[in-house]
Amino acid sequence: MTKSKFTPSVETIGVVGVIVSLVFVGYEIRQNTKVAKAEAYRAFMTELNESYSAFNDSSYTAFIVGVSNKRASELTRTEFMRVFGSFMILMRTYEGLHKQVTEDVLDESALLLLSQSNWELPIWKDIWPEVSRNLTPDFKAYFEQAHGYAATTELK
Repeated sequence: MTKSKFTPSVETIGVVGVIVSLVFVGYEIRQNTKVAKAEAYRAFMTELNESYSAFNDSSYTAFIVGVSNKRASELTRTEFMRVFGSFMILMRTYEGLHKQVTEDVLDESALLLLSQSNWELPIWKDIWPEVSRNLTPDFKAYFEQAHGYAATTELK
C-alpha cells in the first residue's frame, strides 16, 4: 500500500525530467544551428576573399579590365577561356551562396555581397549562355530574374 502512495509522485518527477530534457535538447539544437550558420558564412567569406585576392593579382586585373568592354566574338579562344573560367568561379561562389540562402543557412541579405557586381558588362552578357549551362536550374532562373539576363541570349 505504501508503494502505491509514491507512484504518482515518482511518475510526476519522471514526466518533469523528460520535459526538462526536451527543453534542453531544443536549446542545444538552436545553439548548434547558430554555430553551423556562422561556420557556413565564414567559409563563404573565405572563398569570396580568395576570389578577390586572385582578381587583385595585377596581371589578371589588367587582363579583365582590358576585355571587360569587348564582345565575346572579339576575344581569342584563350582569352575567352580565361574569362569563362573567371566567370564560372564567380558564378559557383554566387550559386553556393544562393543555395545556403534558400536552405535558410544564411540570411537573404548575404546575397547582396555578390549582387552588386557589374553584371552589365558586354563580355559577361555574351558568355552567360555558355556559363548558365553549367549551373543549377533554380540558380539560373534566380540570376536571370535578379539581373535581367535573357534566358535566350545567344553567344556571339
